[in-house]
Amino acid sequence: MYPKPKRVQDDPYREYVRSHPCCACPRGLASEPHHLKSKGSGGDDYFCVPLCRYCHQEIETVGRQTFQDRKGINLWEVCAKLLVEWMKRKGGQ
Repeated sequence: MYPKPKRVQDDPYREYVRSHPCCACPRGLASEPHHLKSKGSGGDDYFCVPLCRYCHQEIETVGRQTFQDRKGINLWEVCAKLLVEWMKRKGGQ
């Protein structure tokens, strides 16, 4: 039996994601981090994207692939760009 991997939690990174507008719509509402890999299955905070509450509700209802198809967006690409920006920012401190 293998031990369950420890999930990385990073409050400052989640706040950084939250500081961005929703990546899927132009509503301009406050965003919240949406984990691309669920926290329950070990998803780290580094695998999240900013979504407004409406888009967050939609993705939870229709699933990631349908949501991405509807919005014409690749959430893993958004996630990677945010993480790269974050790492550059942290490297400059």
